[in-house]
Parts: sequence; C-alpha cells; structure tokens
Amino acid sequence: MKEALEEEDTIMVMLRSGVGRKRVSWLGCAYTLGLSACAGQATPDEGYAQVHNDLSSSEASALRAGVDCDSLLDHLQGELREQVKERAARARVSADYYYYGGGAFIDDSAPLLSSSGAPGREGANLVSGAALSGFSETTVQVQGVDEGDFVKAEGDRIYLIHGSNLFVLGAQAANATEVLGTSAIEGQPSDLFVRDGKVLVFSYVYGPLPGTFDPSSPYYYYYPSYTKLTVLDAASGTPAVLRESYVEGNYVSSRRHDGIVRAVVSQGSKAQLDYPSVSYVDIFGRPRSQAEIDLQVDLWVLLAEDSIESSIIEDYLPSGFERVAGQLVPQPIRCGDYWLPGDEGLTQAGSTDLVTFDLDAPQSSLGHATVLGYAERVYANDDAIILSQTDYDYDPAAAPTTRTLLHRFDLDGAALNYTASGRLTGYIQSQFSLDEAGGVIRASTTEDRYGPAAADAGQGSFEYLGAVSRVVTLGVQGRELSELGRTRDFGADESIYSTRFFGDRAYVVTFRQIDPLFVVDLSDPRAPEVVGQLHTPGYSNFLFPLPNDYLFGIGQEANAAGVVQGLALQIFDVRDPSAPSLAHKYVYPTHTWSDANIDFQAITFHPDRDLVSFPLQDYTAGLSSLEVFAVSTSSGFTPLGSVVPEAPPLTRDDCFLLLGYPTNPELLAQLEQDPSFLASLLEQCAYYSQPSVRRGLFRGDDVFAVTSRSVAAYSLDGLEGPPRSQVTLPPAYSYYYGGIPLSPVTDVSTEAPAAAPAETPSEEAGPETASGSSN
Repeated sequence: MKEALEEEDTIMVMLRSGVGRKRVSWLGCAYTLGLSACAGQATPDEGYAQVHNDLSSSEASALRAGVDCDSLLDHLQGELREQVKERAARARVSADYYYYGGGAFIDDSAPLLSSSGAPGREGANLVSGAALSGFSETTVQVQGVDEGDFVKAEGDRIYLIHGSNLFVLGAQAANATEVLGTSAIEGQPSDLFVRDGKVLVFSYVYGPLPGTFDPSSPYYYYYPSYTKLTVLDAASGTPAVLRESYVEGNYVSSRRHDGIVRAVVSQGSKAQLDYPSVSYVDIFGRPRSQAEIDLQVDLWVLLAEDSIESSIIEDYLPSGFERVAGQLVPQPIRCGDYWLPGDEGLTQAGSTDLVTFDLDAPQSSLGHATVLGYAERVYANDDAIILSQTDYDYDPAAAPTTRTLLHRFDLDGAALNYTASGRLTGYIQSQFSLDEAGGVIRASTTEDRYGPAAADAGQGSFEYLGAVSRVVTLGVQGRELSELGRTRDFGADESIYSTRFFGDRAYVVTFRQIDPLFVVDLSDPRAPEVVGQLHTPGYSNFLFPLPNDYLFGIGQEANAAGVVQGLALQIFDVRDPSAPSLAHKYVYPTHTWSDANIDFQAITFHPDRDLVSFPLQDYTAGLSSLEVFAVSTSSGFTPLGSVVPEAPPLTRDDCFLLLGYPTNPELLAQLEQDPSFLASLLEQCAYYSQPSVRRGLFRGDDVFAVTSRSVAAYSLDGLEGPPRSQVTLPPAYSYYYGGIPLSPVTDVSTEAPAAAPAETPSEEAGPETASGSSN
C-alpha cells in the first residue's frame, strides 16, 4: 500500500509539472379572441411575503450575463470540475453500489426532449387559426404569434416541405393547383415561415460541416449537428436562395412576431466527461481495499482536471457559420450573449440559444441570447418568451427530485431583454403547461414523490409514492420569479395529459384510468383554486376554446380499466366551473389513431365556418384519411365525410428510389435474370407507397388534403368524390434508409383526375413540369 501511495504522489508531480499534458480541443390567456380578457389581473407586490419554499432567496435562480470570455470559461470549467467531483464520489463506493445502485452510468448531460402542443382562433362557433378569408393557417397557441410548421399558405400559394425539398404551389383556383417551383434544402427540413414571398426553412444537418470538425481521437464521442436557416425569395414562384446560416445544435421550435422569427436551438455538451474506470477486484477476484480504489479514482480526477485546466472557450461553445459565395465563413464567438444560471449544476449540460432573424431584412445579422443548460420547450405571447429547463437530481444519497427552471425574456422588437428566472417542483407536460397574463406566469406541474423505503431495502433506498399535480402562479420580483400561490395537489397517482389557460381559468386533464378534467379558478393569482372536476373514460391530449365557455377536446377513449379504445372527440360544457359536464362525444372504433393526438397543429380549423379536419389512420382497414367535421356546442359533431387519397402507381425507377435501391445497369441486369426479385420489389413498393394524410387546409368551399404523395383539392360538398385537382409528388423517403430524405427531385407533375368536374382544365393542357427548380 505504501508503494501504491508513493506511486500516486509521483503521478501527481508529473501531471502538475506538465508531463504528458494533452489539450482537448409554445390559445391561452393572451389568445382572447373576444373570450375572457386577461387584462386587470393583479401584478405581484414587490413586498409580497413568500409562503412556499419552491423559490427561496437562499436558492436564487436568476441568470447573470457573461461579461467576457474569460469569465465564461471560468464558469464552464467550474461546472466540469463539479461533475468530476460527483463522479469521483460515486466511484469510491463499493462495486455493487457503483454498478447497480449509484447510477454511475446515467448520462446526465443527455437532453430529455418532450413534444409540445397548441391551437387556433374563433369563427362563428368554433376556433381556428386564420383570418376570416383565405386559407386556414397553422394552429397556434397564442393569436398573432405564428409557429413553425411544414406547410404554410400565403395569398393563393401553398408552401410545403416534402422530403428534402421546398415546394411552391399555385392554388389561385382549387381546380387548377400547380407546382410553381421547387428548391432542394440541405439536411432534413422540418419547419418553415412565409412572409411577403420570403421563406425561412429550418433544417437539421447531422454531422460536421466540411472542414469544420477534426477530433484528435476516435474515442471522442461528441458528434456535431447543426440547425440550418435557409432563406429563399419565392415571390416569383421560383425559390431562390438568399442566405444560408448554420447554428450548432438541435432545432426545438420557433415563433414569429410579424417579421421577427425566434428559434430555440439546444446543444448538448461538447465536453464529454467520462467515468472513472475502476477495478474493484484484483486479478484473483479478491476485493480491493478502499485505498486502492481511491488511488484509481484519484488518478482519473487528476487527468480530468488537467484536461479541464488546459481547455479553451472554443472547446465549450457552439459554433456558427454563414455560407458566403459558396464558402463556409466561421462566425465570431459571442461570449457577451451568454446567460449563466445563478445556481451551479441546476440544468442538464449544454446550452439553449434563442436565435433571432428578421424576415423583413434577410441580410441582417442573426441575434442571439444563449442560456447555459438544455431547454426543452418555449412559450411566447406578444410580450414575452418563457423558456423551461428540466433539472433532474441524481444524488444517490437523496430521494430523486425533478425541478423545472423558467426564464422570462421581454420582447422589444428584434431584441430580447432578460427579466427574471424561477423554479418549480416537478415537471411540465408541454408548452401548454405555461401561460403568462398581466405579468403573472401560470404553470401546471406534475411531481413524482418518493420516500424512504422499507428498512430491509438497504440504506439510501427510496420507494415511489405516486404522482400529484398542481397549478402554480409566479410573479416577477426583481430578477426572480417568486411564487404567488398554488392550488391544492390533485390528480393523485396520475399525470397531466393536457392543460389550457383561458382568461382567469385553467383546464387540466390528468389520466391513469379515467380522465379527470379539473377547472382551476385563477382570478386571484395569490389563491388559485380547483373549483370543479369531471370524470370521463379516456383522456384528452389537446383542448381548444369554443365560445360561451365550451371546450373542444381530442384524445383517446378508454374503458373502465384505462385501456385505450380509439380516437375520441369531446365537447365540454364549463359554463358552471364548479360543475363541468360532457356535452357531446364522438368515438371512433378501436385501432384508430390521429397525429392530432400528439401534434396540435395536425388539427385544422376553417377560417370562417364551424369545421375541423384532421388525419386519421384506421389500422383495421389499412387506410389513411382526412376527416372533416362540423362542430357545434348545441348539436355536437357532424361528420361531413372522409377524404381517402389515391396516388397513381409509381414507375419502376421511383420504386427503386423509394426502397433505397440504385437505378444502375447492374441492378437492371440482375432483375432481368431474376423476375421474382423484381416482383417482390414491386409488391413492397405497392405497400410502402400508399399515401399517408399529413394535413388539411381549408379555403372557402374546398379543403386541400396534403399527403405523402400529393396535394389534392376537394369540394366540401363532395369529399367522397374525385379531387378537383391534384398535384402528384415524387417519393420522398427511403424505407430501407430509415426515412432519410432522398436526393432532390428533378421532375414534378401536376395532374387533373380522369373524372374531374367540368370546370377542370382540359386535357390539352397536359401535365406540367415544375419550372425554375433550383435543384
């Protein structure tokens, strides 16, 4: 043992002397629509006494600005050193605890993402997402705050992300829809915005950009990815690229206020801290002494701290690039744009960048406000943006706890001004769990509770005691979001499935076996109160406002045992908040599903009629359809019909592309010699090329069904008949390549159906080819 300790001292001297040193280079309260107004709600008094301990002054969570790169580097190095201490402490315990009880292999730098959701605006009897003319718009949470989506409409045009391409469709007449132009988008495009013919597309670019990443060791596990902003001018119908910008990190979501677009880009930690490699037994299987274990851990600590000491700011911060004249130009480090948490180690490692872009000035510089730590969701209204970060506590000696950090930024044109931060016990379910009105933040949270386990379970063991939920109100007090009040805990042993804030009420749905709809009175932010509840089978994923205190919900039906049965549409009567009731219900049979269960934007509202549409997958019949309903608080749900799209058979070459096979002479020669192989490929192609409905777009007397194979216009009076016009889209994804977009399209056709109405353009026009493609 003496020799071992002497060896440790020698290693320490070598390391400290530099020998072997190596450098490691978001329709809520603001969405009033003539419903209950939010104005006039009390703003917290500066001297309001805090009675709850979620946000105590001893645990300040306010952000502080990074003054310079040296200060920021010191902070980042300090966070890493704290992680080193934590992992070293875990590694010093016994082998059984280290491998099975201490959770040493939990990667607490990995982000835990959650889906988000939100809705539209009021027509005669229903909410929708558009002005009272033209196309239906993207369903949003807050009126006037647009959210990114894969399809947008402006004027007489539809802008669509299909595969790896942007399509611009002319739809001046529903019976003459045509492709005006296409443009290839680098990476995997996800969302877009359109304003006055200018298009901003967000895409995911996985892997390093050429010439930007060269790790010195193949064992370095960080692999960069980028959010690309591609700006195009499509005013002529032919998209032309104006700008290409890259921000390192993963695109989360985005919002648009007039011409200002703000996107949330989150990046995991570049510093991939490993774990001590400890041998707890010797070569003969005999347990090592604590001193021998400590010696191994101490060596790992010395090596890790030496790497941290020699690191530079570029080792931590995400990079950015602009493509200028075909060349990638690195953007300068922005240390002054970083905001640091007041507490150490409160969030998952990494950073969250609020990237600002002005669509009215596409060549202006990108704006940035970066918060250290990984953020999962964002809420935005006309006045503020609120980021949420989930903090998972992995202390093996204490009961597991989860907290949510909130950061509020005021909007000032293109600028973002940091206001305050706060902390909640538990986690929030989606962007709908957050709302801000009259200076008061309202949030719904679920808390998983733990307590000491039975005495025979071992020291430091904890057992799960179930979940509870609550609604909390917060006010700005200096740089902190201080708790004003909270409801009693409700929804025992259930989790929140949806939340909506309207005026001075919140509606919260929890689920385990039944669907309790809780009504919360928020008229006094200091004393929020659960005033009513309703129990029905199943659950609602999203709630949308109807006039006169009714709610429209979409979710899943369930039996008495909580087993999900099928898609369910519901209308709730909440005119008496103390006695909410189920007014109407429409249930699909089992084995049905809708993307609207997980994506609020998949449900579309007619801009000036009481109609909704959403995609439906019937697994029993093997059909994908667009469902259209009339919705009324008095008569309930009236099906208008279903659009079941059909697509023409694919060519042989298109089949090969869809399935991931190259169309080369060698394959063709093989197929000539093996007809059975060709038959099997064509059979697979027929199966995987079936169109899947993605979205419906309303305009006047028509609905446009956007599918994986086409965009087709149908008359609302003839949904079961042929489309008025149809644009056929090429295959966009390879089944065998796991859904990776294929190369850009080179030919796009616009077709009229054989049995089209008389006003359909004559066949003399023939199929058109997209002109001006930038592919």
